Amino acid sequence: MNFKDLISSNQLYALLAKGIEGLKIIAINAFVARYYGPELFGKYTFIISILSVIAIVAEFRLQSVLIKEYSKSDFELKVLLGSALLVNTFFAVVGFALVYLYTIIENDPIVATGMLIYGLSFFYKIPRLLRGFFISIERNVIIAKCEIISSFLTISLLYFFIYNEFTIEYILLGRSLDFLFISLLFIICFYTYRQNEFKIDTSLKVSKYLIIKSAPLVLSGAAMLLFQRVDIILIREYMGDYQAGLYGSAANIMTLFSLVPLVLSESLAPKIFKEIGAESFDEMRFKFSFIVISVGGGLSLLMCLFSYPLIYLFYGESYLSSWSTLLVLSLSPLLIALGSVAGQLIVADNSQNLAYIKSIIGCFATIISNLILIPVIGLMGAAISTLIGLIIANFLAHYFIPRYRNIFFIQCRSLKAFFIPLSKNRVFSSNTKC
Repeated sequence: MNFKDLISSNQLYALLAKGIEGLKIIAINAFVARYYGPELFGKYTFIISILSVIAIVAEFRLQSVLIKEYSKSDFELKVLLGSALLVNTFFAVVGFALVYLYTIIENDPIVATGMLIYGLSFFYKIPRLLRGFFISIERNVIIAKCEIISSFLTISLLYFFIYNEFTIEYILLGRSLDFLFISLLFIICFYTYRQNEFKIDTSLKVSKYLIIKSAPLVLSGAAMLLFQRVDIILIREYMGDYQAGLYGSAANIMTLFSLVPLVLSESLAPKIFKEIGAESFDEMRFKFSFIVISVGGGLSLLMCLFSYPLIYLFYGESYLSSWSTLLVLSLSPLLIALGSVAGQLIVADNSQNLAYIKSIIGCFATIISNLILIPVIGLMGAAISTLIGLIIANFLAHYFIPRYRNIFFIQCRSLKAFFIPLSKNRVFSSNTKC
């Protein structure tokens, strides 16, 4: 695996697809923030945050395990698809039930209605398991095309809602329909790619296997997502919708910059999975780690340098007071790159059954930090708490979990190579490929 893997057509399409998805989200958020103001934007951000936490159960992300299984071909494709659909449908129903229960205790009618509307997206997302299939066969071009079409439809619909001054609930409807658009496009593309063949078969044994293999990663993701969203929830509780809107503007830009290392690790992972057991596997793991971490570090630097103009460009003068928060969060892309590297190496080593431990520790540290710092230093406290959680869960915790200690040393080696650049010949051998 070399840096030229970054400019292969498949990687460029993967980055294009995720870039379009990220730009779409930040464009929508910018429209909402500018036209509805910080207070309504705070409600909107809170709804997205709460639903994102519930989505951990509702979506029960199988993608990492599915990509590996698609690549290995140990199961028939139709059985994998049918069993995964069964799992996702069951958890979507559970997730929507949780949303409904939450709305019973929510006093704000705008928030309650918005949550029910956006909660429909759990069902719209079910066919997105096909995304993992296209990643496994290195056909990110299909994903990119679907994202382009879906983004055009969604932004056009939302522009219509905003231009005609529809209420914020319609914006949430548009956001939920975005997932329906992309899912329908994935189904059409899969059907076409398979030459009009879309056979599925369910197996409770395979469904159970997917749940067992994915559960630690889902639990880990639950803790990770909770400590990434708990700040918005606590800011709204302590400081109100207006301050939640300000923090949401900084958090959304941070998310945009953090998408690249996530998609890069995801799209390079099949190359790692296909070479498990090879003599050069250890060195290839380092190269994979170095590439992703270097990209994350570069993005952190850019985010740090341009934090003030980014806030002004996307959100306007009303949100400029959040630029210092974004400056603190600029370390996040590097820390998230560390986590995305660890996640794929954990799947490659088949050691995901312990992944939840580090995430729960990081989540606990973040919640405690938020509870202590938000009442004292406000938005800055939430940003610092986010970094504390990421450092613990994505880096330091690996040293204290014996099974993951080798990942910690791979990360350290990659960080050293990034901050103290080695010669090209020492970092990458042109004769070694993944």
